[in-house]
Amino acid sequence: MRNKNFLVSIIIPTRNRGYILKKTLNSLFNQDYPKDKMEIIIIDDASKDNTSYIVNSFKSKFKYLSYLKNSVPSGANFSRNRGIEVANGEILVFIDDDVIAPKNWLKKLTSFLKKKEVITGPVIFKGERYLLGKHGEFSSFLTHVEKPVRTAYGEIIPVFANMGTYKEVLKSSLLDPVLRPPVEEIDWFLKVRPKVRFCEELWVWHYKKREELKLSKLLKIAYKRGSETGWYYRERLKINKKEKIKLCIRSLETFFRSLLHSLLKECTGGLIIAISEIAVFLSILGFINFKKRKIESWR
Repeated sequence: MRNKNFLVSIIIPTRNRGYILKKTLNSLFNQDYPKDKMEIIIIDDASKDNTSYIVNSFKSKFKYLSYLKNSVPSGANFSRNRGIEVANGEILVFIDDDVIAPKNWLKKLTSFLKKKEVITGPVIFKGERYLLGKHGEFSSFLTHVEKPVRTAYGEIIPVFANMGTYKEVLKSSLLDPVLRPPVEEIDWFLKVRPKVRFCEELWVWHYKKREELKLSKLLKIAYKRGSETGWYYRERLKINKKEKIKLCIRSLETFFRSLLHSLLKECTGGLIIAISEIAVFLSILGFINFKKRKIESWR
């Protein structure tokens, strides 16, 4: 039987980030918000590090803390869906396992949120080191969001690393478990078309350790996310030939411009963007095929 005393459920998908998850949970414990009105739901996507140990160390600090573990890596959306299904709160909040929230964040979020809307806010990159070049630290692959992310029609897209809404909104259409960044948010938005509000006061830190900022890792992420974007345009949005040509030209132009910038200015960010755009180009044309992950079932 569901406990009707819950007000807000905070859903955190995680995988092999126990060292940062500890900072995330500490920031939630220090919130200026009643602990008996908070439910923490952590969905471990088959981690192989000390995540379970970290979570267990917080069980005495939170009155309501749930820990679920996927048997195989199934992705953040799959994990978020599990969290939605078991959540008891009237309000559901998404944050990531590398997000650190200021102490008044949850209090503001719950007070600002209105019925049948989605609220989102800035996600500010805070790394243990900065990348070489002017734009390195603000590469989109590090999720640095200062202003609203919008569709071509000006609609605001929520950022899952910092988002809250009433449970009825999320229950109306769960997230697609097959999708990965950077298309997971836009896909859910296009299906549900909720009213989204961006509040600058609801900022959080996006924390990255030095090891996660190695150029080799970021280039790999850039290639994967570019591939995912191109696949999404081609297979899910079913863009026509004219649109494909337009997107391919835009990707090539960005690729050459970013590559030139990276060479002239020694900018890591330019190289990362260039790799992403060439992956988009190849994926739209079908040279890169999307590999579906194995999804488990929890029901």
